[in-house]
Amino acid sequence: LRRKMVIDRKEGDRKQELGDRREELGNKKQELGDRKQELGEEREEIESKEEKKEEKAEAETEKQIRGGAEKQEKGIPNNKKKEKWEKPQLIVLVRGKPEEMVLQACKNNNSIEGPGAAVDSCSDIECDSCSAIVSS
Repeated sequence: LRRKMVIDRKEGDRKQELGDRREELGNKKQELGDRKQELGEEREEIESKEEKKEEKAEAETEKQIRGGAEKQEKGIPNNKKKEKWEKPQLIVLVRGKPEEMVLQACKNNNSIEGPGAAVDSCSDIECDSCSAIVSS
């Protein structure tokens, strides 16, 4: 009889524990449902704000377009920033490389060795060897 009472008490405790767990799970489920509803409301609020921002941006863009069209009709120039004047650059395109032009005198006059020798030994100012060295 005593044994039966102990077993019954243990079984009762287990049932009580299971009941407590079920109640706890029910409470958590209710909390999750409440939180889900809150998040849904927050999401709707955020989407509503984004839609209002988009509508405002579209209205602003439309206003700017109309304002620009009105200015053009009245002959008022757009207030665009003027680009800064950049001075044009002269680019010289030359066929060949400057290093190769120094050796031009050596290629044209086989009897004289090196470009320096060609200038020293040349008596004609207008010869091809000298002009090759001067142009480089």
